[in-house]
Amino acid sequence: MNTESFQKYVKTAEEAREAAKLAIKNVAMPAAKALMAAFFEAHPEVCAVAWSQESNHYDDETYSYRVSSPRIRLGEPIDWSSVNGAYDEDDDGNDVFTDEYDDKLSSGLKSDLSELERLMTEEIFRPAFGEDVFVIATRNEFHVTDKS
Repeated sequence: MNTESFQKYVKTAEEAREAAKLAIKNVAMPAAKALMAAFFEAHPEVCAVAWSQESNHYDDETYSYRVSSPRIRLGEPIDWSSVNGAYDEDDDGNDVFTDEYDDKLSSGLKSDLSELERLMTEEIFRPAFGEDVFVIATRNEFHVTDKS
């Protein structure tokens, strides 16, 4: 086999890889939407869920990817374009989002938030939203901010 023949195989393999990534994304985004829709339906008091997704490249051999613990906003929505992270504060110095450790949350909401976190896996959320992003899910849409 010569170089030209090998390059045909390389091109075929690259096309297959891109097709596989697209197929995964086409499954991942509907799965993420369905998960969030079910969470919002179960908890109408929640208007938004926020989290970060990030990759760490320590060196050529060490790579990690993580979806942070989800944080929620209760009550009324705000202007999401002004929110830069899950730990932001509003103009009055109050946290925009809260987490499962907030004593004001019901045990059912705390339990479901913990279960939501367990299901927010790299296999679904990375292809759906990407790497190094901050995501706010609302009842109607996802706001994704690139943090890279």
